[in-house]
Amino acid sequence: MSNSLLPVNESQEQRDLENITLNTLSKFDTSNLTINPLKCDVSLLPHLALLLDVNIDGFDEEEQRLYLKNAREIKKYAGTVYAVRMAANSIFDDVKVLQWFDYGGVPNKFKLDISAYDKPVSIANVNKVKKLVETAKRKSSHLESIDLSYKNRGEQNISCGAVGEVSCIATQVGV
Repeated sequence: MSNSLLPVNESQEQRDLENITLNTLSKFDTSNLTINPLKCDVSLLPHLALLLDVNIDGFDEEEQRLYLKNAREIKKYAGTVYAVRMAANSIFDDVKVLQWFDYGGVPNKFKLDISAYDKPVSIANVNKVKKLVETAKRKSSHLESIDLSYKNRGEQNISCGAVGEVSCIATQVGV
């Protein structure tokens, strides 16, 4: 029995080409090649992004890996609260999506409540979340605000709303 993947009636030229290819590939170590974004080499991440039809420009390596891991699920459930939460979780760990009826807001609006305890809060990170949420949400829904809770060395808890207007509330919490 042959190890060939070619049909029985294939020409000898195709069989020779298959043998050459198999012999060539056997000389390379392919054990570290994987398409798992959490385990693959960093140089493969842009290729995976192209394969999944997502944009990872401007993300750090960890964010790229998490977003690529979640990309299929986000596309599958696009337009749902689940997809929005998964997209935002690619940047920040603890994200809650509050729909308009959860806080008495205007229909078709929603808020993100992000507890950013392990990740630095920056305009760049907030813009990344907005970009990812925009691709995951329904087109008829609109992000009203992003509320950030940030704990810095156990000393401060800062909440910010940062989509249109920016308002910040800082409260000192006891340690």
